[in-house]
Amino acid sequence: MNEVKLLIGGRDCDASDKATFKRLNPVTGEVASRAAAATLADADAACDAAAEAFPAWAAMGPNERRKLLLKRQELKRLRRKIVEKGNTIVPLKAYFVRGKVKVLIGLATGKRQYDKREAIKKRDIKRDQERSRK
Repeated sequence: MNEVKLLIGGRDCDASDKATFKRLNPVTGEVASRAAAATLADADAACDAAAEAFPAWAAMGPNERRKLLLKRQELKRLRRKIVEKGNTIVPLKAYFVRGKVKVLIGLATGKRQYDKREAIKKRDIKRDQERSRK
């Protein structure tokens, strides 16, 4: 089940009173996820964090803001995908740009047991064919 937390000041956190509510799948009626139930104190903390971050945000140009938002959306999409069973993030390439490390990442799905057996079988057949040619 997916657990949804509050995002305050760039960090995931629980509601201040630890309260949650259930979000139901409309088709099955099963609990699809639990979400933090924000309180007024949480809303105040979020407003304070936003007010603290605003000067830096306002100093950025529109292109810089757009790039950050696209990255944030991509990160949210990746987070949803890795919650799904069998998905993981894999670093594909790392390089330096203007003193910062950039990492190219990929989303990978692990093999099922029957997929592994099939791959092993193909590898063994290929190995046997290589041996017979020599």
